[in-house]
This record gives sequence, structure tokens and C-alpha cells, in this order.
Amino acid sequence: LTAPVSDWHGRNLNDFSAKLSNVNTNLSSKKIIQLSPNPISINQTLNITYPNQQPILIQLFDISGKMILEQQSNGQNQHYIQIPDLAVGAYFVKIVEEKMGKYITDKLLVIN
Repeated sequence: LTAPVSDWHGRNLNDFSAKLSNVNTNLSSKKIIQLSPNPISINQTLNITYPNQQPILIQLFDISGKMILEQQSNGQNQHYIQIPDLAVGAYFVKIVEEKMGKYITDKLLVIN
């Protein structure tokens, strides 16, 4: 069990994450993304490790579901994105394997 995580408005982020993960298509449990550093500071570079060497689309969403960033990436398993000047809080990174029509999401915390 994980401890409850809430945003600055007191909304439970675990519930939101559960809703997102329930709509994920069938990605194998062996296909896990790693976000580092996480938590991350504003204007730092995020390293995303994704084991499938497929072209992917990387999307960053705020807690309300608004897309903040979208970046196409090649078939490498290491991807780097510059985190823009964001408000401190929780965000979601969505990795989409466009060729296969599959995706997976993970939480990203932005701190000062």
C-alpha cells in the first residue's frame, strides 16, 4: 500500500492515478517507465527510461488533464526532456507507443 498523496488543493492524487491506470491498454508489467529525478525541480532535465526501443510520444499533463508538453522521441530507450517552468505539484507523464497504439502513465512531482 502507498501513502495517500494529495495536491495543494487537497485532492487525492492516488484516485486520479488509479483512474488513469485503469484506462491503460495491455502493456506488459515488464514494460515499466522510470522517471529520474522524481521529484524534479523546475527547469531540470527529466530522464525517461523506457525499455521498448520503439518510437514514442511523450506527453506531460497537469492534474486537471491539460497537456503541458508533447515531444516525439526516436526508438532509443533513454529520453530526455526539459521540464518547463511549472507550478509546484503533481503531473503525469504519458508514454505512447504510437505504432502499437499502447500507452502507460506515471506520476511526476515538481518541487522548488
